[in-house]
Parts: sequence; C-alpha cells; structure tokens
Amino acid sequence: MKLRVIFWGDVSVYINRALTYAEQVDQHDAKKTEEYWPYLLAFFHGSQVSPFEVTNITYNELQQAGQLALIRKQSLRTQLATYYSFNEGMAANFLLRHIPAYRNYIRGKIPSKITKYMWKHCFKVSDFEDQELLDCDSPITNEEVKILLDEIMLDKLVLQHLRSWSSTQISANQLIVNNMNSANSVIQLVQSEIQQ
Repeated sequence: MKLRVIFWGDVSVYINRALTYAEQVDQHDAKKTEEYWPYLLAFFHGSQVSPFEVTNITYNELQQAGQLALIRKQSLRTQLATYYSFNEGMAANFLLRHIPAYRNYIRGKIPSKITKYMWKHCFKVSDFEDQELLDCDSPITNEEVKILLDEIMLDKLVLQHLRSWSSTQISANQLIVNNMNSANSVIQLVQSEIQQ
C-alpha cells in the first residue's frame, strides 16, 4: 500500500501538470512556454496505473476450510471479515483496481515512435511493485511537440477523460490511506492475540 501511495502520488503530479496545460488551452488562454515536452510527457505519465489488489489467500483458505474459529477473539474475526470484504467490494474494485478510459484514449493520440521512446527513456521498472516515472529529454523538436499537443487538445474528450481520471485518483489515494490505517489496526489486533 505504501508503494501505491508513492506511485499514485507521482502519477498525480503528472496529471496536475497535464490539467494545468489542458485547462488553460480550454479557456482559450494559449499556453505559452519555452518547453512543451514536459506537458506531453505529463499527458502520458498521467495515464500510468498500478492497480492494487489485497492478497487474501490465507484468509480465504481459513474461511473455506471452516477454520476461522481458530481465531479465538470474535472482535478480531469481525475486523478481519470487514477488512477483506471492503477491499474486495465495489469501492475497491472501482477505485483501487481502476483502469481509466483516459489511459487508452491519450495513448492512442501519441505517435508510437514517441511512446516507444517514453517507455525506454522516461520509465524504469525494477519489478511489478517498483515503477519509477522519469523526466527525460524530448526526442523531437519543441515545435513538433507543440503541433502534437495542439492536435491532442482539439479533441475535447481528452480533457473530459483527464478530469475524470484526476478525480478518481484523488478518491483512490484517500481510500488507500484509510485502508492502510485499517490494516494497521488489524495487524495490532493479530499481534496482541499472538502474544496472549
């Protein structure tokens, strides 16, 4: 969960940078900047996802084998049931494992030679749990980036999808922090039970 909070926080920085650009253009206040590449990169990195799935294999095995009674304290069994049912529920499915429409939409608008470059030079992954979004130099001229951004911004659905994804990210970040607090409470109860 901590890794997701960090990664989603990084994604949110790029989402906000892309929103800054897109909303200025949408308000006919032409974005004037020396460098356009950071905004194109923000549109791309803002589409990154790392869905979170609660690992509940042990809990499910205990439940299916009818062995939850091995956990003597009713309050601990209740809290475990609440924790796992919430994390498998609608809110978790929608927010924590969400793949936004924005992701496919924006990636379909960036030429493949640019996305291949971004994957090679602007993204680093050590394993599934350790992804890093990198700022990198542009492979094309500033003028070419501006033309591409202008083309992207002609489609009003880009901003609509970006706003929706931004809102979902905010909710997911709040939800996962609540889940971390809930997980810590359960961990404390389990440790207390073990020590008795």
